[in-house]
Amino acid sequence: MQKIVTLICLSLMVSGTLGILFIDPVNTSDTNAFIGLLILSVIGCAVNAEYGQSLTKGNKALTIFFPGLYVLVFMIKLNLIKGKFYPVILFHPLLVGFLVFAIIIYTSFKVKSYLQLGLLLSLFYLYIKGPYHYAMDAYNIHITQRDRISFRIEEEQPQAAEEAKITVDNYKFLNWNRDTIIFDTLSRPLLLETWAEWCGPCKVAIKELQSSFDVMKPELDHYYIYVPGRHKIREDMVFEYDLIEDKEKILIDISSQFSKGNNLRDLPGFYMFDENGENVLKENGYHNRIKDQLLSNIKSNI
Repeated sequence: MQKIVTLICLSLMVSGTLGILFIDPVNTSDTNAFIGLLILSVIGCAVNAEYGQSLTKGNKALTIFFPGLYVLVFMIKLNLIKGKFYPVILFHPLLVGFLVFAIIIYTSFKVKSYLQLGLLLSLFYLYIKGPYHYAMDAYNIHITQRDRISFRIEEEQPQAAEEAKITVDNYKFLNWNRDTIIFDTLSRPLLLETWAEWCGPCKVAIKELQSSFDVMKPELDHYYIYVPGRHKIREDMVFEYDLIEDKEKILIDISSQFSKGNNLRDLPGFYMFDENGENVLKENGYHNRIKDQLLSNIKSNI
């Protein structure tokens, strides 16, 4: 009976590990994924070292039951079981982590030499450097295409009776050097792209449009405006966001003044202003189907 209780507790602990390290599609990093796989392997090997051949098929099934249920719910929630999806999503670290743990339990695997340990770590490293990134990219595209092209910043923010004119000259932003800047005078067109780290469509937009905006750099000033909403700001995280290559293009919307002052509720948002500060383009949301049209609209206002 004591062994059963212990295995149930371990099963729940593995489920928690999967949730903490792998469930966030935006903030799951290479390091988190590698450490998560290592932790799951250690737990699995520890179970085998403690109980060895005394684990029955029923004991093994019980050990992986709660992690398996967690992964099943994840797949159902994301509509990965039915309907069209990207097969590479099956390399999502949540699923891979579960499979690693299940294989170790069912094969009674135990690390018996440094060679085995090195081989295991090498496999994890190769996964992180290869399929992991493709899986996370496909995952973000999948949830973007499946759900919606934008996310709301503040659900309770009241909708304006009439769409007000969007302005930029009265708002303050924090830049890479922690200086406050104001766009009160413009020497060339300005494009502000609002985003947040928890917004799937924002991540897809950053990945797919970054190179196009770099080409327009001689004629267009483009910045990524981080909108915190109700979330607590971690400046170091924002300015070191790995998807954005040019960190100097990252600005923080101080106290969400720009988004709240203009009643901007959807992420991502693309707001373009001419040299006189007049708003000449407003696009909310992003989907790869609208990529060409969005870029065309931007170019036509340069």
